[in-house]
Amino acid sequence: MAQNDFVKTFDLEDLTESFWKKVVFWHVQYSSSWTGPGFLIMVTNDRKRYLIGFEDLPFGELCLGEKLNHIFQWSKDRKKYAIEGNGWKRVRDKHDIGKAFVRDDVYESFMEAYSSEEGAAMRLLDDIVGLALGTKELERFTYIRTVKFNEKFRKEMKEFKEEHERNKLLPEYLKWKPLYVNNIKDNGQFGEYAVLITKKDDDYRAGKFTILFQKPQSSPMHTEPGKEPECYILFEKSYYDVYGPAFYPEKGETDDVFGSSYKERAFLKWISFDEGDMTDYGKFLRCFKTLEEARNYALVFANANSHFYGNKITVIDKIDSKKDHEKRLKRYEAYQMFRKYYKEIIDVVLDFEYPHGTCVGPYFVISEIEERVPEISRDMLHYFWEDLPLTLSKTTQRMIEKEKQKSMKILSELK
Repeated sequence: MAQNDFVKTFDLEDLTESFWKKVVFWHVQYSSSWTGPGFLIMVTNDRKRYLIGFEDLPFGELCLGEKLNHIFQWSKDRKKYAIEGNGWKRVRDKHDIGKAFVRDDVYESFMEAYSSEEGAAMRLLDDIVGLALGTKELERFTYIRTVKFNEKFRKEMKEFKEEHERNKLLPEYLKWKPLYVNNIKDNGQFGEYAVLITKKDDDYRAGKFTILFQKPQSSPMHTEPGKEPECYILFEKSYYDVYGPAFYPEKGETDDVFGSSYKERAFLKWISFDEGDMTDYGKFLRCFKTLEEARNYALVFANANSHFYGNKITVIDKIDSKKDHEKRLKRYEAYQMFRKYYKEIIDVVLDFEYPHGTCVGPYFVISEIEERVPEISRDMLHYFWEDLPLTLSKTTQRMIEKEKQKSMKILSELK
């Protein structure tokens, strides 16, 4: 045992045979994406608590080797730990997280403490074990590797926060532009928007903030003309793969910006910032009394989500036109190939079970299309996958037939 910056530590070598004879409680929680890194807590009859964190152990308890092998051995049917019912009883905390066990000779006093008013107020099972052993303050020891990992982690987090503070976006990075009714300046302004663009690999990402001006109403649906807005409503929308310029061109500059007439462009639904998208504000964030408050909140939101919005090093002013049209060219070519091999692709959709009952999703369909139509690459499928008529698949058709029969039955009963 050792002392490390006011933290009492231990190493696996300290877990001797005499140590294990004193253990009366242990609680393991496995690492997962929901609960984060797991841990193992042990309490001995001399009122000491030992913690092993799994943060730095890639396979959790499996990395602890022979030292803990007798704890984590499974029963023959692999439905429970072998020790359960063999000198140990399983207990559950209020959230039933992980697995916890109390030795038989302590179980009765543990249950008394657990059922007491004082025990009911305790959040952790190991504290209740301490109460059963006659103390409210267990002497605490932490695995030395866990301590060192957390010291390193705190240092890295401090450096990360300092770097984040240095590079966070400033108000001038949000360049607010007016929104006009029907995108015509003479129709009057009903809000404003700002876009932040970042480049990730060969793709562009963008985040759009929209502030709508809510005008007072003399009666429902009747806005009072000439009145100042009574509040400012902030929205946010994320674009993970941006095509075209990241702004809404005004009437008259549409053809120059997009390279297509308005009628033609109606079919190019992948252009991110077209006129149809202008009124798709995205996710509601908050309402504010002043425009300045709404703008400030948008900036705070962007900095809090810098993994997507970037910072003043990664944010760019505009999308490179050459790169944008190179991406568009790949999409155009993919749709031409889709038209050429449409029948072969539809035959694959008809043959396969989609949606599939496993987490692989469309993997089997995509792989089969690649095999049957070598001219269609996986990258091409990425462009027109959402345009495939997947309602033709066997799985979907079965679901449709099932729901059809249900509706027919209900209609017959309602006659």
